[in-house]
Amino acid sequence: MPSVQEKFLQVLRDAQELNKAVSVYHAAEGDSGRFEVGFVESISSSTVTLGCANSRGEADGTLVLRIEDLDVVEIDDAYTRKIELLSQFQGSIFKPSDSQNADSFEGQLQRASDDHLILTAEDDRGHRFTGFVHEHGDDYFVLNLVNAYGAPDGQAVLQKGCIVKIEVDRRDEQVRGFLYRYHYELKKLIE
Repeated sequence: MPSVQEKFLQVLRDAQELNKAVSVYHAAEGDSGRFEVGFVESISSSTVTLGCANSRGEADGTLVLRIEDLDVVEIDDAYTRKIELLSQFQGSIFKPSDSQNADSFEGQLQRASDDHLILTAEDDRGHRFTGFVHEHGDDYFVLNLVNAYGAPDGQAVLQKGCIVKIEVDRRDEQVRGFLYRYHYELKKLIE
């Protein structure tokens, strides 16, 4: 039976061959443990070099770790699949924002609704809600919530008077919108 280091090497080599993202947890000197995600660029019997990716799938430099410092290696979990997909379609996810004629909360709600854009609304207690505008009235609006993996996550009815910030079509919202369209709208067209 292989040792844990041999098993890590096998999983990392397989990930490199298949160009799959991996999540690695490692102990760094003076640190209780860290988590990194990326693609295996090279691997030796003692080290692994990762092309790191941030939470948006964008390249985030290179990291070399000793195999002996690894605690856990994950592959094919929801987060690494998200990173793989975002990395693969990096050039088609992000676009410049066009916010003309939307200089108020009401204007941003209308823009998000008209253009089917995801927005994040924050209330005066710091609660954040992210999704598509489903409906808006005089003193409320309804969001079809979308989680960080682009999956539908229920609805929220929000009181407009409690909203202190609205973010429309920023990088995080664009990521969720892309994931939603890829996993739900595109699959509906294909079926």
